[in-house]
Amino acid sequence: MSRVAGSADTQDWLSHIARDGKWPYTISYPMGRPDYTYIGGGMKMELLRLKNSVAATAARLTAAIVFYGGQGC
Repeated sequence: MSRVAGSADTQDWLSHIARDGKWPYTISYPMGRPDYTYIGGGMKMELLRLKNSVAATAARLTAAIVFYGGQGC
């Protein structure tokens, strides 16, 4: 699994880029969980907007949806 350097309040895993090439996204798990095998609430899909295939300086991930889930759900 690939872990992404992200925010201080989530563990960001499984990065992908949307088909349009403008939106990298991650599945983010709550902090305090040992790894990506967590199942429960507080899961997030987070997006990062790109411009000309580059993230803006100091760009941050933005939560698109918060859901109950995890590996195996």
